[in-house]
Amino acid sequence: MMRRKSKNLTYLRLGIFLIITIFLLFKADYNLNQIYSKIITDKLNICFIILAFIIFHNIIGIRMFVIFKLGLKKFLKYFKWMKLYYESLSMNMILSHTGTAYRAYQLKKNGVSYKDFLSFLYILYFTYIIFNIIVVLIELIIFLEGDSKLKLYLGFFLGSSVFFFLIFPRTIKKIIFIFKTNYKIKYLDILYNVTSDFAFKIKILLRNKKILIALLISGFLIHAFEMCLFYLSFQIFLGDTSLSKYILLFAVSFIIDSIPFIKSIPGLSEILYATISIPFGFDFTYSFLTKFLLTFSSIVSLSFNYFIHSTVNYSLYKKLK
Repeated sequence: MMRRKSKNLTYLRLGIFLIITIFLLFKADYNLNQIYSKIITDKLNICFIILAFIIFHNIIGIRMFVIFKLGLKKFLKYFKWMKLYYESLSMNMILSHTGTAYRAYQLKKNGVSYKDFLSFLYILYFTYIIFNIIVVLIELIIFLEGDSKLKLYLGFFLGSSVFFFLIFPRTIKKIIFIFKTNYKIKYLDILYNVTSDFAFKIKILLRNKKILIALLISGFLIHAFEMCLFYLSFQIFLGDTSLSKYILLFAVSFIIDSIPFIKSIPGLSEILYATISIPFGFDFTYSFLTKFLLTFSSIVSLSFNYFIHSTVNYSLYKKLK
């Protein structure tokens, strides 16, 4: 049954990828001379984007390593962790969630339980999402040109985002408890126990001041890097625009990248971003290339980082032998 679902999902991805390819053949305006001119003119900026991505991915890897180290009594050594981190990222790019499952399995072999892994994963992933949403909303409230009502709505959404993050584990726990008491299904008891333990671990971790400081500092660093990377790519293909419009388009790109299914299909995030950019007055093809440059630079960065950390990890392991 699981194999059939996996095959169906693969066929669905291939089907969407073919539709994307056909769509691009007809939709995009390929002025190759102009595209080539933009790339050659800004080749140093493109190299800088790739270099910045290399640093950016290391910051994310270090962030995860520090949080795991602070929250667990025992964890992997730095280079062993970074090798695993880049391996799992590469697997996630090929097939969504496979790298995460592989990471959980490898950490389990090294003494990190699945419950601990899920607790840390929730904190790392959702603090990243919520932190970026909060910062983007604050930036829009400050820089958005418009009436005060719109800023009031943004402020309300800002408060709701924080509230959602804080109550989400507890709410899920209560929902499962209601179903558990009304429907006598075995797996609901197991799910409730796992959720209770999960919510408890998150509560303890978020009370750790060192973890909160690490999340806050890394959150600002990651957001600053993402904004700068997006700005540089935007400047190469689309040029100048108002600050509020730039922040809105960054938010669109961020939301698209936060949905795992979209990221697992080549070209889909680029098409969605380019299509949404049209009402803002931007060309489809150059919007597509703006997003594609970021995706391409990220892949190059992952490959480079994986090679470096694998080599260092192998050399250290050989010395220990």
